[in-house]
Amino acid sequence: MTNESSSTNRTRKSNANPNTSELNSELEGTGLTFEEDILPAIRTVLQRGLGREFLKTCLRVKGLKKLSGGMKSILVGQLTLDLGTVIKLEKSGLKDHHQLMSSVNKIYPRTFVEVAEELYKLDDGRHLLLMAEQRKYDTLLEKVYRRPSRAWQIERQIDKTIGLLMNIWKAGEKLQGKFDENPFKIKDRIVTLLVPTIMADPELAPMLHQEGSVNGFPCAPVSELLEEVENWYSTQAKDFPLRLAHGDLHFGNVFARRYGNGYSVRAIDPNPTIGFTDPLYDIGKLLHWAEPVGWTRVNPGGCSVDWKLCGKKWTLHAAIEGKRIRAAEKRRGWAQTHILARLPSLANYLG
Repeated sequence: MTNESSSTNRTRKSNANPNTSELNSELEGTGLTFEEDILPAIRTVLQRGLGREFLKTCLRVKGLKKLSGGMKSILVGQLTLDLGTVIKLEKSGLKDHHQLMSSVNKIYPRTFVEVAEELYKLDDGRHLLLMAEQRKYDTLLEKVYRRPSRAWQIERQIDKTIGLLMNIWKAGEKLQGKFDENPFKIKDRIVTLLVPTIMADPELAPMLHQEGSVNGFPCAPVSELLEEVENWYSTQAKDFPLRLAHGDLHFGNVFARRYGNGYSVRAIDPNPTIGFTDPLYDIGKLLHWAEPVGWTRVNPGGCSVDWKLCGKKWTLHAAIEGKRIRAAEKRRGWAQTHILARLPSLANYLG
């Protein structure tokens, strides 16, 4: 059977799929639809032929990685393919995305997942980047929050992730001028995102100028915290050398697997617009997902927040509920503790 006729048969099966509404609900908020974005991308790849690299390719757009085997067959005929790792679908910016990954990989191989396919000018001018599947890999998010693990296993995966980040930093020394410089990116994001968000909500506005507590821990007014951040940047952080950043190094963008007696990790989905910036940017993102707030990404439906204003003080109490929370919370705590324990050595490395 030719690739063209094979693709046509698969297209008919895909159009007959009664579950696209479920897939579209998974894509809600991404600006994508299953019929207009995902299917055309898959068809384009099929029309190019089912080469060895494509047979190792997997797609990751929220719910797609959760597809059952039957749904996978509907998508691509009777072929057995793994659709579960990485697709990057945008109207622009993917060349810079690819350049960052490939440039670092040339200096430190296997830092990023390898790109399997580049497809440009799809329907509606969208661009597509497919990254080769990493068989037997899980995201660090899965490893920490959903997979049974011991403390030493979590610690080793964190160590490998930090080593991966340091490879990106070191590769950046040879990539000066290829990416923009954005010093003090953390401060800018705090000021431009946090303050307007608080001020837009009348109930939260008191947090800006009044002290309170978060889960029982005292918290100064947000305006004072921002002033401390400003002072720290103007007196200490200004002397930090800028480092090439991954730009979005959270637990969902790190793949890990057992490899011999240790672990192998790969990064995906960097943000090349961050470029060279404060080296704490990536560490902060990694630590953020290891803190209790990480539950809002893993199980948002199980998170509850109670905010009250009592006189001149406010209180905020957050909690997580659900099945198997206790074991996952223990693993999350191990990850958080180990990242914090590594900060002094990273500070020494940065000078």
